[in-house]
Amino acid sequence: GGGRRQENNILAGTVVRRLTPVECCRLQGFADDWLDLDPPLSDSAKYRMLGNAVTANVARWIGNRIVTALEDTQ
Repeated sequence: GGGRRQENNILAGTVVRRLTPVECCRLQGFADDWLDLDPPLSDSAKYRMLGNAVTANVARWIGNRIVTALEDTQ
């Protein structure tokens, strides 16, 4: 929202290209087909959802640290 436009681009040779939704899924630690839903989502919706997601590997690491800390206090 707020009228702010965000681009998902990388450099390809001398031309910048947009990352695909599948590439964004991979960067976030999700399976390639994570957002292949029925009914299908637009690419814009996929970019928005992936941009708001917490990276799976980071969430897992934080969760493991919390469990370890709780076990250490017992």
